[in-house]
Amino acid sequence: MTLHDVMRTTGLTRKAIEYYIDQGLIAPRTQENGYRTFSEADIDRLAAIAVYRRLGVSVAEIREILEGDRAKALGAVIVRRRIDAQRRSRKDALLEQLSAGATPEEIEPELSALEAGATIADRLLDAFPGCFGQYVSLHFAHFLFMPIGSAQQMEAYETILRWLDALPPLELPQDLQALLDETTSALPVEQMEDMHAAVVRMSEDPGAYLKEHEEIIRTVMAMKETPEYRVSAPARLMEAMKAFQQQNGYTDVFIPAMERLSPAYAAYRKRMKAADEALAGILKTI
Repeated sequence: MTLHDVMRTTGLTRKAIEYYIDQGLIAPRTQENGYRTFSEADIDRLAAIAVYRRLGVSVAEIREILEGDRAKALGAVIVRRRIDAQRRSRKDALLEQLSAGATPEEIEPELSALEAGATIADRLLDAFPGCFGQYVSLHFAHFLFMPIGSAQQMEAYETILRWLDALPPLELPQDLQALLDETTSALPVEQMEDMHAAVVRMSEDPGAYLKEHEEIIRTVMAMKETPEYRVSAPARLMEAMKAFQQQNGYTDVFIPAMERLSPAYAAYRKRMKAADEALAGILKTI
């Protein structure tokens, strides 16, 4: 096809097509007369690019999707958007604080951290765009919206990078890999924030939390004891992740480094340890 035909077929403008050519996303053939001709593969690629751009995917991200591992690249895009959504949610919370009477000076430190060009969560995702890097970035992002501001934090961050770099591939059966991908990419940011808030409430008053949710807890505990659950994909994935973490220093290396890296996470872990001790006694009576 000629450029005019491609414009009509794809709905893209001349400038858009020429831009994608300049960016190296497509490479149409140039004839002796200087005119470009586009193959069916070029058309299909442009159609895909148009869809990704309509979804707000950047050109750099599109290049990774088209030229690398499509599933992993798309997963990284989704996780980054989840992290961005958490960041926007935190900014909304700051607006609510201003509305409730807080001063700009009071919220400025957290706002500056949110706007930092290279937050810890972003840097981890950039350094390790694979499945486990996405898992770490997404699930710890709540505690990582801060710049690295001390020598101890930098040491801890570099420890985490070395640990992640030395990790062997996380190899899972196909059904468990699909479940992990779905869990990592499909969890709405609102649900993630609700889950974190619930954990904080439980850590602050385990007795009251368990009393309020006793029926659900009984149901879940009973379900986890069934033979059907023990062979289910969620149970198998949990066991596989636990084994992977135990074999590779998750508790001995990564978690202590996270505590040094993030004061918020260190405080959270301290509350959770106290809550776990309280829960152990209470659960015996359920």
